[in-house]
Amino acid sequence: MVTVGCKCSYRLRGGLLHTLRGAIIFALLWVSTTALGDGAVWRVSSASGVLYIGGTLHLLSEEDYPLPDAYDRAYAEADSLVLEADLKLIESPEFQQLLASRMLYPPGEALAMHLSPEVYRQLEEYCRSRGYPMAMIQNFRPGMVSVTLSVLEMQRLGMAGTGVDQHFYQRALADRKPIDVLESVEEQLAAIASMGEGEEDEMILNTLNDLQMLPTALNSVKQAWREGDLLRLDEEVMQPMQRDYPRIYRQLLVDRNSAWLEKLERLLASPQPELVLVGALHLVGEAGVLQRLSNLGYRVERW
Repeated sequence: MVTVGCKCSYRLRGGLLHTLRGAIIFALLWVSTTALGDGAVWRVSSASGVLYIGGTLHLLSEEDYPLPDAYDRAYAEADSLVLEADLKLIESPEFQQLLASRMLYPPGEALAMHLSPEVYRQLEEYCRSRGYPMAMIQNFRPGMVSVTLSVLEMQRLGMAGTGVDQHFYQRALADRKPIDVLESVEEQLAAIASMGEGEEDEMILNTLNDLQMLPTALNSVKQAWREGDLLRLDEEVMQPMQRDYPRIYRQLLVDRNSAWLEKLERLLASPQPELVLVGALHLVGEAGVLQRLSNLGYRVERW
């Protein structure tokens, strides 16, 4: 995945927080393809308003552009852009301080204290094989270790370019189009920081296993995203995630989808159309925002 750091050799940049979550979801948001596809964009409407919801990839390669046409059409129709979190704040010094307070162990505490000797040895071996110094992650909490190594692996595989969120954020700034967010940066960091607590060995072992599988997962998942094939994403990513990482699934997807519904309904009550961009897994399955909006009586159709 992409490098992440707090005053280490790697620095967090705009859009990376979104990548963090995608990274932890393991096999979903890693795409590099020239196939056109229809895109993962839906139109949701009520009696009083319309919004467009697009599933995003938080890191892309240059070969992934142009994006499927549905994203540009939805952006053109929308009067405002709604992202998961404030990308401007993510680039601020205040965010770096918040990241350190949430993601690093306090002085006198380190990752090795929370892992068995065997798991720590496997982690050391992996880092050595990639040329990463253990000093880079020795004070990280397990969720941050998972994110950092995943992001680094994505970079190694060529996924280091601007993702969908950052692409439209920059366009909205240039076009002076209003930008809103679904949740605070603090809320996102809290979800990531809690991952692996009490299950540190399992978290690190699962991360190391998924990093080995990452290269083979890319082609299948990238095609599903570009085609907006939510059933395929459900079968190949969501269902394994529910089975293997039920706590992460609940914390990063189900709970946050639930928290977003009130904001999405307020947007639908407005006469101004909006484009909402969220990680693609938030659209998948019975707990996904599309199905939940449909259950509430809104019309949901492919755009």
